[in-house]
Amino acid sequence: MSIDTSFGKIFREFRKAKNYTLKETANDIISSGQLSNFENGKSMISMDTFFHLLENINVSISEFQYAYNFFSTDKNFGKEKTVAYMTGNLLQLQHLLAKHEKRLEDNPKSQKYLLEKIAMKAFMLLLDPQYNLPESEIHYLKNYLNGIKEWGEFEIKLLGHSAKVFDLATLSLLTHKMISPTQKSIKNPEIKKMIIRASLNILSLFIDNRQFALAQSLIVYLEEANIHEYDLYEKITFIYQKSLYQFKLGDKEAIKAMRKCQNIFEFAECHQLAQMIDFEINAL
Repeated sequence: MSIDTSFGKIFREFRKAKNYTLKETANDIISSGQLSNFENGKSMISMDTFFHLLENINVSISEFQYAYNFFSTDKNFGKEKTVAYMTGNLLQLQHLLAKHEKRLEDNPKSQKYLLEKIAMKAFMLLLDPQYNLPESEIHYLKNYLNGIKEWGEFEIKLLGHSAKVFDLATLSLLTHKMISPTQKSIKNPEIKKMIIRASLNILSLFIDNRQFALAQSLIVYLEEANIHEYDLYEKITFIYQKSLYQFKLGDKEAIKAMRKCQNIFEFAECHQLAQMIDFEINAL
């Protein structure tokens, strides 16, 4: 396996930006020569050594991960996929699917790439209801998620992006596995935020399909999750979906709250979101 030289390159950029010398950074953890070799892509270091070195230059793991993502071949896939969906660009999604298929072709034994390809196909269903996803791929995805004991970023995104391909009973089962209080990762603020976003996507499907009992159980979870006021997108989206739920149960006054949510997005210049809400309200 070839060495990923980007780790060392990124570390060197942080070290120099913080005005630390090789000797100050190494600080008896490793030799200056070993650190130099790591920064220049000639060798790798152990995980515990890497963590200690990050501490020595006052850089957090999340800071490093953010910088590393810019070097990753996957760096733009998520963003491009979201932009393509928001703008209704099916051709762009097809282009991204071709990229996923090429990666899988080059790495046929990669479960990760296979799952990402299936999720990409599922994502296309959001724009093109006529798009067909083979039953075998749906089954593979279901078995994978059903077997997960500890849900992380990958699995949460996977369910959030592919929710529409599952029957509602399966989707409810997988959702409750994801939000189970036994999940250790749920205490991580970033993971919690991702779970909330995925749950909001799934709640929308339950409401659209008039599965009000399933929707109610997810609403209770989201209320108890106490979405932080800093996360305004999630908070306003939840208010909108609860109001839509109430409207479909017969409360016609709930449309006023839905319009308020639309107005907030418009005020924040989130025009695509506001337009999507406007279309949905007008179609009621």
